[in-house]
Amino acid sequence: MATFTPPARTFVPVITDNTPEFQKRPFAYFTPSIPKGNNVWIDTNNVVSETQPPLWVAQTYYNANGSIASSSPGVKAVYYGGHSYTISDSEVQILTNAGYGAYIS
Repeated sequence: MATFTPPARTFVPVITDNTPEFQKRPFAYFTPSIPKGNNVWIDTNNVVSETQPPLWVAQTYYNANGSIASSSPGVKAVYYGGHSYTISDSEVQILTNAGYGAYIS
C-alpha cells in the first residue's frame, strides 16, 4: 500500500514600507522553522482541493416531479496536514491525477 503525506508550505508574512508599525513583528522577517501542513480534501466527485468543502455529506434536492433540482458533493476523504496516511490504489490514482504524485511514496 502507498503512503500519502499532504504538502507542507511555509508562510512568510510580507513586510513592506506601508506596513503599520504595530504589525511589524521581530520574527516576521525570518522563515518559520516548522512548515504548516495543508489539508487535502477529496469530494464524492473525485475533485481534489486544499479548501474545505461546504458540506461533509452529499446532498441532493428533488423537484416535485422527482427529477433532480440540485446536487452538492460531500467529502469522500480528508488528509490532514502534518500526518501520513496509507491510501488505496484508487486514491493513489486520484491524487496523482490532481498533481500530488510527489507526496506519495
